Amino acid sequence: MGYSLRIVLMFFFLILKKFHLIRH
Repeated sequence: MGYSLRIVLMFFFLILKKFHLIRH
């Protein structure tokens, strides 16, 4: 359970970073 959550969180962070890069 914890492992899956960590992967989802990492994916979310990656997407957010990409969005920030595109916005800049």
